[in-house]
Amino acid sequence: MRAPGRLAVGAGAAVAGLSLAVVLGAAAVAGAPGALAGAGSGDAGAATADVPSSQAADASPAASGALRWALARVGTPCGRGGPGHGGFDCPALVEQAYAAAGVSLPRDVRSQYDVGPVLAAGTALRPGDLVFFGPSAGAVDRVGIALGDGTMVDAPCSGGAVRIDAIWATGYLGATRPAS
Repeated sequence: MRAPGRLAVGAGAAVAGLSLAVVLGAAAVAGAPGALAGAGSGDAGAATADVPSSQAADASPAASGALRWALARVGTPCGRGGPGHGGFDCPALVEQAYAAAGVSLPRDVRSQYDVGPVLAAGTALRPGDLVFFGPSAGAVDRVGIALGDGTMVDAPCSGGAVRIDAIWATGYLGATRPAS
């Protein structure tokens, strides 16, 4: 069962197309082999965040490394507390992805948001930006890694597996760019 305002995207072949497009800085992810064009077409009313996206913006080397690491974990079981507790939760996925790329981030989601730098409202997302969700800036409770095309790599805390999801409209608080 999906949460309201979330588009479930099959990871399968899309992962290879997205990771290749992100790493190479492709201008049109939708045109990459196995990309998300048409994925989730049965979810016609699914809401996504009205966030500017810059598919052509190149990811920094650290952001590309973090994305490669995170995309390689698609399908890995999720679990609260991180990989030592049966899988990844969302902040553990982010922390470990960036650690693999040489960037140190805190373990908990609120601290990851506070470390920033927080992007100004309306700033186009780049691959590797962290996208945060929650009821308010004082109560951040979710994080994903933007792919730059309106989607993110996400580790749902409520079960399931690391996956590619649409950036949710519901509860979107903003983004940071830790690899800038």
